[in-house]
Amino acid sequence: MPNHWKTYKLGDLGNVQTGPFGSQLHQSDYVQDGTPLITVKNIGKNRITYNNLDKVKNEDVQRLKKFKLIANDIVFSRVGYVDRCAIIKKKEEGWLFSGSCLRLRINDGSSDPEFVSYYMSTESFKNYIVNHSVGATRPSLNTKLLSSAPIILPPLPEQRAIASILSALDDKIELNLQMNKTLEDMAMTLYKHWFVDFGPFKDGKFVESELGKIPEGWEVKSMGEVVNLKQGLAINKKTSHLLCEKSESSIPLFKIRDLLNDTVEHYVKKDEVPKQCIANESDLIFSRTGQVGHVFRWKNGCVHNNCFKVIPTNNLNTEYLFQFLSDPKFRQFANEIASGSVQKDLNHSTFKNIKLILPPFELQLKFDKVVSPSFLRTHENENENKILSNLRDTLLPKLISGEIRVKDAEKTIIEAL
Repeated sequence: MPNHWKTYKLGDLGNVQTGPFGSQLHQSDYVQDGTPLITVKNIGKNRITYNNLDKVKNEDVQRLKKFKLIANDIVFSRVGYVDRCAIIKKKEEGWLFSGSCLRLRINDGSSDPEFVSYYMSTESFKNYIVNHSVGATRPSLNTKLLSSAPIILPPLPEQRAIASILSALDDKIELNLQMNKTLEDMAMTLYKHWFVDFGPFKDGKFVESELGKIPEGWEVKSMGEVVNLKQGLAINKKTSHLLCEKSESSIPLFKIRDLLNDTVEHYVKKDEVPKQCIANESDLIFSRTGQVGHVFRWKNGCVHNNCFKVIPTNNLNTEYLFQFLSDPKFRQFANEIASGSVQKDLNHSTFKNIKLILPPFELQLKFDKVVSPSFLRTHENENENKILSNLRDTLLPKLISGEIRVKDAEKTIIEAL
């Protein structure tokens, strides 16, 4: 560490506050349309993720104004994943944070909030937080613990330069994600026009089916007839030995949270994992518990037990199946038929009994041909994001510790890209 860098406590930089407790915010206050509420599941890798956002009544915002967020606030997970934090951007101003979170609002003039958020994303800081959390089975933090956490700061201009480099990489990652969302929305629009509204086929002959009228020559099949379904890996006493550190012989273990936030928490030994649990880029991964109904692809790794690996068989095209599973109406239906009031669970047999409309295979291939250029681009963007993420994660600890300086980091980025 350079001599002119100084050590502080987070509490020296600003105020740490806990979110509203149960007596202030109830489940009954949640609504479909309202002000977003950030919970642990929305805290990604230094950014807020928008998957499955809870919302509260707009009239409750004034009552809970103490918990309103402004740009450059840093939100921390208070329970469970206590090593996660995310900085609030301008577009998230006015949102609320829940009782499962802590908020750090920096109010001194010697620290840059974005630099601080990156510092708290380093492995050394996260290890400190985990080691100092309380609770044996479910770690948790409080305002005192977080306020007393140490942080080393360079002079303010250098903080801003370091944060600028790292945020530029994150901004490019986010831009790619936004582009992918646009391309995916376009494909979904075409899917609905062809296969839900039957737009191009309205003038043809229709026949009755158990799912209503469909174009003549189309069929209704159960999932069990057209897909192979593989259960993911359950981590328990018998399989815990498969968990390992990241290495050349390990592969990511994809839990729902990892897939939603594009992160990897755990790795497993590749050669010892049952082959049926390993997914490659041609497989689809479907979340079956908790946040039921999300579908993912282009993942190489081990599927966790809270997901299915879904493999289309003859007469079912992967792109068509992906769109069918991605349809928000299907996600709603999957949640409705899943069992469990507290923790939703869509079991193997229930999934296989789901009915879907099967157009002629030639028509599925035609759809594939139309949308595949867009999905090729999304795949390229995902691969670029992997490179950018690895670059950011490599530079982060070196810049934060002073091992390399800003000019050297800029040169590394230019060479890598």
